[in-house]
Amino acid sequence: MVSQDGFYTAATLPAPLSVVWGRFPYDEKRGEPGEDFHPCLVLGWNEYVPGRFSVLVVFGTSNPNRVEAWCNFQVSNATAMQFAGLNKVTYFDLGRWKWLQWHSDWFFTPDPDRWSTPVVGRIREDGAHVLRYQLQQRERRALPVPPKPKPKLIASSPSTDGTPGV
Repeated sequence: MVSQDGFYTAATLPAPLSVVWGRFPYDEKRGEPGEDFHPCLVLGWNEYVPGRFSVLVVFGTSNPNRVEAWCNFQVSNATAMQFAGLNKVTYFDLGRWKWLQWHSDWFFTPDPDRWSTPVVGRIREDGAHVLRYQLQQRERRALPVPPKPKPKLIASSPSTDGTPGV
């Protein structure tokens, strides 16, 4: 599912509200992956040149000291964690998002026997409602919110519909 140049194929694109394992950059060095892999929440994707995709992701962590819980999205009940492919309570910082290339330098499969792509799970419908509410609360308080992605398909036909999830 990874091409020779390291890009994942269109067939592997994560649907909005998928949870993927990625190297979100901590230090904001442009174009360089972060050192460690973390869960990332997918909000959408774009094809920026034929066959090359980027995904809009929100940074996730299990460290409650890295994210203010009151204004961000968390996955904390056992059923939601299992559905999302998470083994710990996870906080998604809605103020930290990036467009990252859908490439093996940025994303990887933590357990190839369990997942064939970096997608480890998905946010349930009830969680999607909470996420929308959290985004609305951030907007009302003039806090940063991720953009609403509008997929730009140039040449490929991915298996996901690319519809923005939030």
